[in-house]
Amino acid sequence: MKKILLLALIVAFGLGAVGCRSYSGSSSEEQIGRRVRVRPFEQIETRLLGTVIYQQADTFGLKLEGDKKMVDGVQVSYEGNRIVLTQKNNVNLFSFGSRRSGKLTLYISSPDLIGADLVGAGSFEVRGKLDTDTLRLVLRGAGDMNIPYVVCDYLNAELRGAGDMTFGHVETVGSDVQVRGVGDIDIRLKNAARARFGVHGTGDIDANLERCGMVDCELVGVGDITLKGGARQLKQSLRGTGDIDVSGLLIGK
Repeated sequence: MKKILLLALIVAFGLGAVGCRSYSGSSSEEQIGRRVRVRPFEQIETRLLGTVIYQQADTFGLKLEGDKKMVDGVQVSYEGNRIVLTQKNNVNLFSFGSRRSGKLTLYISSPDLIGADLVGAGSFEVRGKLDTDTLRLVLRGAGDMNIPYVVCDYLNAELRGAGDMTFGHVETVGSDVQVRGVGDIDIRLKNAARARFGVHGTGDIDANLERCGMVDCELVGVGDITLKGGARQLKQSLRGTGDIDVSGLLIGK
């Protein structure tokens, strides 16, 4: 059904700005809002200093709000089924929210999402429930990802850098969660037949498990993995001075 809907919408959408409005705000910069027509996509890559808010919906959409300079600087391109959001105003992606960067929020929607890649110090959020088949999320840099509710067959989450990834509720058959750097991942995982957790570096994973099956943990470095809740089986591999804390995990439950 998702593929049929995607093909049907290809004809209806083209690239181009379709509306712009100005409004007052607390910033000294002029605040504007703009809607942009987008082509069908299933993945998002964001390389801009701002907040991207995604919501699963029946239609494809993109709305920009913020300082005029920041909004005007947003560029939209495509790589296959991936929409790529970048900035052309020489904004430092790793400026950690400098005030000089201005304000920018992007609201984006699509019928399905199978991947998101965040590069830099921006943020990526999902509003509401996300229901998909497979989902791959990658964070590269010092940004943040916040995913409150996901239902999927397989989740792959990878953090490379100093950012944070937060998952409020994940229902999945299988998952692979990896930290490669100094960032942290916090996740609540439910009904996963097989769950894999890995830390390579100084980062941390804090996982709360509910009715999970086989759990496989690998820690290399000085980071920490903390597991709570219940799982049927547990396999651990520790190389380094870090710690795998399973004191709050009930095995066989």
